[in-house]
Amino acid sequence: MGQRIVIKILNKPFELNADTPEMEADIRKAADKVNAKYYEYVKLFPGKLPADIFSFIAVNAFIEAAEAKRAVAETEAEADRLHNELESYLDKEI
Repeated sequence: MGQRIVIKILNKPFELNADTPEMEADIRKAADKVNAKYYEYVKLFPGKLPADIFSFIAVNAFIEAAEAKRAVAETEAEADRLHNELESYLDKEI
C-alpha cells in the first residue's frame, strides 16, 4: 500500500499515498514545481484568479508531457533505425 505523505500546495496540506520512495520523491518534486509555477504565473498574470492560474499550470504540464512523449517516440524510432542499419551492415560484412 505504501506510505501516507503530506505535501503542501500554497501552504494547504494534502495527504497522499506513495507506493515507493521514488514515487514520494516525484510527488514532492511535483508539489514544489506546482508552487513555483503558481508564483511565476501570479507575476506574469496579475489579478488572475487562483483557479485560472491552476488551469495554466495544468495546461503547461500536459504540454510538457506531450513533448516528452513525442521526444521518447522520436528517440525510440531513431534507435530502431540505427539498429536496423547496424544489422544490415553486419549482414553485408558476414
